[in-house]
Amino acid sequence: MTKLSDQRLKDMAEELPGDIGRRSDQRSRLLCIIEILKKYTDQERGITISEIRKILKFRSKSDKSPSEPTVLQDLRAIAGNNIPGLQILKPAKGKNDGYKCIRAALSSEEARPLINITKSCKFITQDQCDILTDHLKGMVSHYQQDKMCQEVHVEERKKSQFPDIFKAIDVASAALREGKKISFKYCYYDLNGAEQYLKNENNNCPKKDSYDFTETPIGIIYSFNNYYLETWSDIPYNGQHKPIRRLERMRDPKESILNATINKEISCLKRNIDTQIAERFDMMAGERCEIFLKVDSLYSNLIFNRFGYDHAFEHKISKKGAEVGYLRLTVQLSEAFYRWLFGASNGIKLVKPKS
Repeated sequence: MTKLSDQRLKDMAEELPGDIGRRSDQRSRLLCIIEILKKYTDQERGITISEIRKILKFRSKSDKSPSEPTVLQDLRAIAGNNIPGLQILKPAKGKNDGYKCIRAALSSEEARPLINITKSCKFITQDQCDILTDHLKGMVSHYQQDKMCQEVHVEERKKSQFPDIFKAIDVASAALREGKKISFKYCYYDLNGAEQYLKNENNNCPKKDSYDFTETPIGIIYSFNNYYLETWSDIPYNGQHKPIRRLERMRDPKESILNATINKEISCLKRNIDTQIAERFDMMAGERCEIFLKVDSLYSNLIFNRFGYDHAFEHKISKKGAEVGYLRLTVQLSEAFYRWLFGASNGIKLVKPKS
């Protein structure tokens, strides 16, 4: 076991979070020792009683080091009390490899895929991604954090700039539990990637230029790295009673005072929602092909949602008040891709290749 220098131990003391260990009372000392074990030990690296005493001394405002029997008593109490999510391994008899935290809230094997999934998640903002990643890294040792950063290269698409996804999930969940409708505005992205609100063009809508929707939530679905909310609209929107909403595109979501609509079709949708996910949301792999698409501005959000926010439209044309753009993409041809393409109706057209 490599002996740590006093300078390194001083740095470790400064890296501990908040005011933990600043006071010399027993509670502060115990919490500080737990944090030292979690942050600086794992299955491969331990820390000795002598090193813990020095860290506590550098950390304390009084600059006093607790006695070795005191620290040993604290370590035995921590190791012997089965703290949830924490498993401490004592050094074997005759060895001086120190105490080790071999099990924290997450192991490095568990934290790694969660960090990679968070980094590649496109429906959260970059700030939210950084916060979540830091929280996950904080659950493993300092040495394992360095390993995880070095081992995997993650595809990181340009992320959305709008942070409403967590609020939308909370509001939708509450409305489902309490049997209420949900009210919201819904956005799409134009050919420049700028956010626009979608008009509620129902004939019975009380306001001429209303952007507000009030619908009955049926179920929250996570598929193809996106959150969806399947809803029921009492007045059909574009001929559809059951639109599917992307949760990160909801703005100002609120639980309505109106009770959720109850009918046989909604009950059937709720019973069968799990079996419909693969058919309605997921895209399976197929043959790679380069294609050219002609896209109406109202449908450009389908491109950004499916293929990322960093695609640029070329040859924009305004015709009869509507804007269209052309886009080159490399896609995987499959039944799911064609379902997605044909589902866009005339809003997205395949221009090339003719085959």
